[in-house]
Amino acid sequence: MIDRIIFLTIGVAISGVIFAIIKFMSHGDVVPNLDKEIYDQSAFISQASSDGLVLLDSTGNIKIINQAASDLTGWPINDAINLNYKSVIRIVDDKNQLLPDVINPFTYVITNHINTVNQQIILSNKLNQSIPISMSISKLDTDNESKQMLVILKDVTGSKKRDQERSEFISTASHEMRTPIASIEGFLSLATMTATDPKIKSYIDKAHEQTGKLGKLFEDLLTSAKVDDGLMKPNPTTFNVNDLISQMIPTIKNQTDAKNLTLHFNNGSDTNQNGKSISPLFKITADPKQVAEILKQLVSNAVKFTEAGSVAIGINGDSDTVQIYVQDTGKGIASTDIPHLFQRFYRLDNSETRDNGGTGLGLFIGKSLTDLNNGKIWIESEVGKGTTVRVNFARSRV
Repeated sequence: MIDRIIFLTIGVAISGVIFAIIKFMSHGDVVPNLDKEIYDQSAFISQASSDGLVLLDSTGNIKIINQAASDLTGWPINDAINLNYKSVIRIVDDKNQLLPDVINPFTYVITNHINTVNQQIILSNKLNQSIPISMSISKLDTDNESKQMLVILKDVTGSKKRDQERSEFISTASHEMRTPIASIEGFLSLATMTATDPKIKSYIDKAHEQTGKLGKLFEDLLTSAKVDDGLMKPNPTTFNVNDLISQMIPTIKNQTDAKNLTLHFNNGSDTNQNGKSISPLFKITADPKQVAEILKQLVSNAVKFTEAGSVAIGINGDSDTVQIYVQDTGKGIASTDIPHLFQRFYRLDNSETRDNGGTGLGLFIGKSLTDLNNGKIWIESEVGKGTTVRVNFARSRV
């Protein structure tokens, strides 16, 4: 697989060089009066690629299209040459309706002066069949007004199917494991209550702790699979975030107490003239269960990666926004890692993450559920100074 990627990268790079030579020799006007040998060389390289390659001139007409692109689009090479890309590379939505120009990636590259864009699209071929495609569009020079582009198309039907099969397996396996895990936890709890030997009791407690971690692993895998399958549909309602978090505090305190961490909860309350504490209403319209799951994942990460100090949960906001934050006094995260933390299965490569285990799904799940509820999530951290994760939701005016 790595060899294939290397050869493909080299092939595309060589194609780019040859296309640049073609443009230089033709004074930026690709094809009309090309040297036949140079044109044949570029065409040969494009035909040798297993991915679809399409070269567009400054007017958006197709000047080179390889066999892979021909197979994907359903257009014979001779028929596609000199046609406008809109006739051959037909990008549609999930209902097989053509995308309007305002959200078409080609238009985006041209009007926003972007040099390269990579995007997952749905291609409708000549037979009106929908095919999931990974598409890369690159300008052949840095001139903002240039419309000459190299398009790379890759059929991802197989990977989509494998992703679906993997999600189905994870969902089934996770669901089936929940019942025996729950049973084991129940029996261990009974054993803990009846054990009189301190040594045996310590063994049972450790087994119970590890079983809990295993249960959370399967729960996270199941939630991740549901996100992939589009089954995590939000059921929005208007509620006070303060009430939701207050109900979760006792459970969260059990987690922090287990690691001898101090728990702080800032509910945004203020003191009136009579000295009474007033807790403001932080109302949002979202799925309360999913918001609770977001907080649960963030707290779990904070506790897991904080060896000493405290974990703080807070709420604040203004007339437009309600913000929830989870702050810890852990080791912090390097700035180079922060952009990747919301990726599935991404884990920091250090001794702390290896010792604490985990799958790297917590932040992925948190972001996925935040997106489903039209929220925004981001991370602030500095090595040696802890981490803060903030989640914003639109404030409800009801």
